[in-house]
Amino acid sequence: MTQRKKTSQRLALAILFLSIGMGSSACNAPNSGPATAGDKSFGALATNMADYYYPTEEGHTYVYKNTITEFSNGGNQVMRTYTAGTDTLRTLGYQGFNSPNGDPVYAFSVTYRVSAERNNKDVFQLYYIPKGSSNNGGFITGNDPSGFSNVQSVNAVSAAIDTILYAVEGPARDVIDAPSTSKVWRTDKIFYTAHQDHVNIWWVENGAIRQTRLIWEQDFAKNDDWAYAAAVGDPYTTWVVKDVDAPLTTDAGNFTVAKIQAYTENLNTSTTEYKWWGRNTGLVRQYDEWRVTSDGQNFRKKTKVRELISMN
Repeated sequence: MTQRKKTSQRLALAILFLSIGMGSSACNAPNSGPATAGDKSFGALATNMADYYYPTEEGHTYVYKNTITEFSNGGNQVMRTYTAGTDTLRTLGYQGFNSPNGDPVYAFSVTYRVSAERNNKDVFQLYYIPKGSSNNGGFITGNDPSGFSNVQSVNAVSAAIDTILYAVEGPARDVIDAPSTSKVWRTDKIFYTAHQDHVNIWWVENGAIRQTRLIWEQDFAKNDDWAYAAAVGDPYTTWVVKDVDAPLTTDAGNFTVAKIQAYTENLNTSTTEYKWWGRNTGLVRQYDEWRVTSDGQNFRKKTKVRELISMN
């Protein structure tokens, strides 16, 4: 068991944000438009960095396609590509109460597909062979560590967009939505605040509210980084700005985006995760790359692309 796994046991239950009601406090509904201008801007586009998250107005619907590709051993020849379940995000607007710091709390729901055996909030382990002198490491095919030696792991749960702790959303969703298992559809509700240059995700239950994610905290500038899950005491995962004002085209249209990498220190196997956030849009594209192994000796590259294909 890795030290990070031990430390993260107490964090695992904060990974997923559940659909739980909360009574309204005595406050007025905020203006549905952008907040007042932030203290800085970048390029020709920005006023508030919160404008790069999902709209705060109710009634927007986003559909994401998820494509997983597996490559040949040690190379880039495609072995197979398959489409995983779609993600459908619906903005729910102002929730009738404010966060402890006074910001209005908004929400969106995400409907996504999971294997029937993962249709719960239980913590499970993602098992992998650590990288060594002769390999890059890799997650174990089928997530079954039986018969392997020198196995390490990281905590995960079945989770929707923006809710998986650490930069392992690709391999986690590959297990959650495994192609050979029976499937069910489920919806999670995620609470968030988006004000000026700050966006945070919140856990809400039985009248209590607690900050659980810091999506970003400042203007985007290349090579800036900050703690993604600082609010839950996770010192391992950071977001690093790789590009600003970059063009990106998907089936949903043309966007100007900021490219951000999720990076987890001390994860002893190679992973890559990039997210492209569009102004006045939210997440437009995500790319994950990792390695898999079925014998602990040979390792194949695998990728997952989540891409926005429609929005209204």
